[in-house]
Amino acid sequence: MKHVRPFSFANRRMVWLSLAILAAHPAMAGAQEEDRLDLLETRTGAYTNVTITSKTGDWIFILHAGGMGNVKIADLSKETQIQLGYAKPEKPKSTQELTPGMQALAELNLPPMAEVQEAWQAEGPAAAITLLSNTNLLATAKTLWPVLSLVAVIYLFFCYCCQMICRKTHTSPGFLIWVPVLQLIPLLRAAGMSRMWLFAFFVPLLNLVAQIIWYVKIVQARGKGPLLVLWLVLPFTGPFAFLYLAFSSAAPVEIEREGPLVLETA
Repeated sequence: MKHVRPFSFANRRMVWLSLAILAAHPAMAGAQEEDRLDLLETRTGAYTNVTITSKTGDWIFILHAGGMGNVKIADLSKETQIQLGYAKPEKPKSTQELTPGMQALAELNLPPMAEVQEAWQAEGPAAAITLLSNTNLLATAKTLWPVLSLVAVIYLFFCYCCQMICRKTHTSPGFLIWVPVLQLIPLLRAAGMSRMWLFAFFVPLLNLVAQIIWYVKIVQARGKGPLLVLWLVLPFTGPFAFLYLAFSSAAPVEIEREGPLVLETA
């Protein structure tokens, strides 16, 4: 009996050890490849050759090169929390700040033009239209339509103001006043400046000089006071001063008077 008891006690220990290994095996087998880290840094230290055996809401239990232990989730970096599934990656700030119209344009996913061309050649225009309709193109167009309409209205109103400025300096604006960039030509003519100044508006630093000179010349041509030049230069009063140039009274017309009549005597 004395020999049986030690043997029985040893068998009992082997059984419990086997059960413990079997119980730990699923946890070890359940650790995914992403739960094995070469280096795990926390606020209190760093661990190498880390295997995460189990997770809870606030803790993770690890095996590492120096032994085993537990780490609080709050002590992990944001990147590690995202990698382990405790946090979600943040969206880029620029994407969150986009307007609905710009957001729809950023999310627009058009099919490659090669596919559209092949569908057109193989099955006709209807197939190409069907391919395009499967994307969010139509929804994006509906979202962008109010934005594009507002931009068009603002641009047309700006061109109309430029036209009024030219007319009230007694110069003909012509059709160029409605054309982007080229509308500078009638505006320069209204200020009594050469067309060569057009190229100065596209040169850095020189464009600022050209713009200030245009302010001075156009104020003189409109017959307004020099204080209006300052209002045009300042960013907060500039739009209101521009509207004043467009809708205020026209400059007086200078009439050349002829000299006194002299009777010639023979």
